[in-house]
Amino acid sequence: MISRRSFLKGTVATAAGLILSPWLVHAERYIEGERLPFCDPLKSHQDTIYAVNCNDDGEYQLYWGRVH
Repeated sequence: MISRRSFLKGTVATAAGLILSPWLVHAERYIEGERLPFCDPLKSHQDTIYAVNCNDDGEYQLYWGRVH
């Protein structure tokens, strides 16, 4: 059975004309060294959503970014 990493590596290498992208090389080295999945945070996902129980009644309010 082929692993997801091997599949992605083969697909990207084929699509890019057998040239691996620097991101893929970095991810592969991380996976081999740490034996953990590589989760690179996206710069477009820097905001935090907070759930705040203001009245202690079990109802939460959601805040995006800073809590008001």
